[in-house]
Amino acid sequence: MGKTIRFGDLVRASGRPHLVTLWVDPKKDPSFSKAIRENRVLTIHTDPTNHKKEYGEIGFHQEHGNVYLVFPESLPKEEARIVGINYQLAEEQAPIDWITPQPHAPSKPVPKEKAQVKQPKPEPKLQLKTFEVIVRRTATQEQSVSVKAENEAAARAVSMEMVKKKRFDVGLTTMQVEVASLIEKTKA
Repeated sequence: MGKTIRFGDLVRASGRPHLVTLWVDPKKDPSFSKAIRENRVLTIHTDPTNHKKEYGEIGFHQEHGNVYLVFPESLPKEEARIVGINYQLAEEQAPIDWITPQPHAPSKPVPKEKAQVKQPKPEPKLQLKTFEVIVRRTATQEQSVSVKAENEAAARAVSMEMVKKKRFDVGLTTMQVEVASLIEKTKA
């Protein structure tokens, strides 16, 4: 691999990226394929079994455990090792439903029947209400650490301090989303 580039320099040059999770083959995702063609994808190599820092590589390199960031502008064309990955510089993007692919339009138009079709009665218009909803998103990540301590309480304290110093790897988390509270707003 060629030279080394800091992640912050990439963000300054190409904008704030967003994290992409691949649920389907990248060839079947038109927006991700376009980002690959336009050289806007950064592959982050992560290895939870290795204690080395993760690093990035410009372009799409599909491997198990990799994380992908898509930038709004093109990345440099040179081969480089991207270091200093900081997920706080990435933008949060609304989740996209990749699980249910959209059906394709039929290739031939379906002929309309000549018989008179009854028009359904219009549904009564629903009166929409306004609600204040608090949604809780919780990320969970489990890690195993080995510590030496005099007793169980000391082992707990030492392990908590060790884990607090480690970076929270978003790619290895389990997300849970729930509605924490819901309040109907009354008209004033």
